[in-house]
Amino acid sequence: MRRISNILLALLAALLVVQAGYSTQWPITHDEAPLFYEAFLMRADGLVPYRDLFDFQMPGSFVAYSILGFLSGFDSFRIRILDLTILAALLVITFFIVRRFGKTPAFAAAILFGLKYMQGGPSMSLQREYLLLIFVALAVWISMRDELTLKHRITLGLLFGLAAVIKPHAAIGLIPILLFDIADMVQRLKLTLFNAAANSILPAVAGFLIPVFVMIAWLGFTGALTPFIT
Repeated sequence: MRRISNILLALLAALLVVQAGYSTQWPITHDEAPLFYEAFLMRADGLVPYRDLFDFQMPGSFVAYSILGFLSGFDSFRIRILDLTILAALLVITFFIVRRFGKTPAFAAAILFGLKYMQGGPSMSLQREYLLLIFVALAVWISMRDELTLKHRITLGLLFGLAAVIKPHAAIGLIPILLFDIADMVQRLKLTLFNAAANSILPAVAGFLIPVFVMIAWLGFTGALTPFIT
């Protein structure tokens, strides 16, 4: 049975590699097109979102696509390479998250996620939900430690804050992580519910607010805060 599983995983991995190769020919389409165009205008002409450009995207989306545009030179092939690089990072993180259940489930989880992403084609490529996944995945990986420290909780908040400035609803994922952390401290350290909640929530909120305040400062400095609020 194990041999059959390994052969199946090897075939699926080969299929993923082939699909990844073909994906380098994907065109820029769907939400990618306007976001990369706006990022190009930001870098080439110095335009500022909300002040000079009208769009409903969150500030983190503009920053993310501006960074991707800078790294790729807005070249479609290089954009695809960046896409695959992000995917590779997600597959590695997924493997380590699931590894505690065994190497076979870990490989299966990584490969199946990659195949599912490839199945979406160009319209799924580099969507905002995909970009924020790298932060959420890292947060999940960190949260699976047997014991969280102050540094871990601040980092968890920071990662979800980075995800939230791209899409605010990503912050919801922080809630169950904090609830499990609080329950763990109550059971393991025998803390009161109030003390456990304070030790867990306050550092996470502090970390979460860092990217939020950075985005607010950027908007304020560029004169885009009022148009953003409007």
